[in-house]
Amino acid sequence: MRLMTILHVSDLHFGPVDPSTFDARAPRLWAKWKHFDGLLGHSYKSLVRLEQIYRRLKANENAQLLISGDLTTVGGQDEFATAHDYLGGLLIPPKGEYLGLQDHAWRDLCVPGNHDHWSGQPVIWGGPTAHFNSYFNYTPRQTFWQLNNGFRLSFLSIDTDSDVSPYGSSRVLARGDFQSHLRRLAAMLGVPPADKREIRVLILHHSYTAQGKTLVMNSASKAALHDFIVDHDISVLLCGHIHQPPSATVVQASHLKQTVQFLEARSGTTTQISSLPYDWTNLLGHRPDRGDHWPNTLLVHRILFDGGALDWQIELLAERPSGFEPFATDWKPFRLWPR
Repeated sequence: MRLMTILHVSDLHFGPVDPSTFDARAPRLWAKWKHFDGLLGHSYKSLVRLEQIYRRLKANENAQLLISGDLTTVGGQDEFATAHDYLGGLLIPPKGEYLGLQDHAWRDLCVPGNHDHWSGQPVIWGGPTAHFNSYFNYTPRQTFWQLNNGFRLSFLSIDTDSDVSPYGSSRVLARGDFQSHLRRLAAMLGVPPADKREIRVLILHHSYTAQGKTLVMNSASKAALHDFIVDHDISVLLCGHIHQPPSATVVQASHLKQTVQFLEARSGTTTQISSLPYDWTNLLGHRPDRGDHWPNTLLVHRILFDGGALDWQIELLAERPSGFEPFATDWKPFRLWPR
């Protein structure tokens, strides 16, 4: 029996709209370095395909929308406005042909990303703008969702850029720094029921499992999150930020002589321009190489109760010419209860 369906999108990257195509206007400069593909902005065709899958899942499964950050390209006022119009209403000319999700509660399960903290200009330094606070007014929060069979989901939300300096190395390297938000969220949380029928899900932008020197959590924040997960019985992390590939990973954490397992599900980009304009060239005059590039993707999470057990199941959908379609994975359902 399915208890809930969640449509998980990420890294939408709304940009300034070209009224002739409704795509984001992307400067050719970004074709030279694929590390800055997050500045390419949104694809209008991808927005159309997202609306199609959203309508279908909403009608058939009453799916709830969840967004794990990077609504915008550089955190500009018009970019936030375009995101709000699409998610909560409709894009009208000159931004679109009456296209939108019309989900008035889209902010309930939405966290900001590092691009949303930018200054509104295609310059990595500075920000965030006042428009960030207008749309997010972001503090850690907890939202409950009651399920059947005595279960309830507790969605916990944090901003993983909350402690990042606008002029520091973490901004340049797109690293997360958020210990203050963990501290504030911990102060909000009570003791979960002893039978563990409250399932705690943490929504955040940066990925716990990401490795390397860029696009990761800084070491102090990751270590604090490790302890927080054990201390507060977190079952699932839902994130984005790493554009490719999407992943679903079961992770083990040990703290205070306790060992727990939790699931991290990471969505890739969902509506970003993925195929560069066909007349773009790189510094050598060749077509920019994106040979290992994934298409846009999204995740569909389903919480299932069967035979006395509660499971979290994930389906990966990848963007194709005909829309977002299932993409084969070997991801197994994760046991939420009993644990």
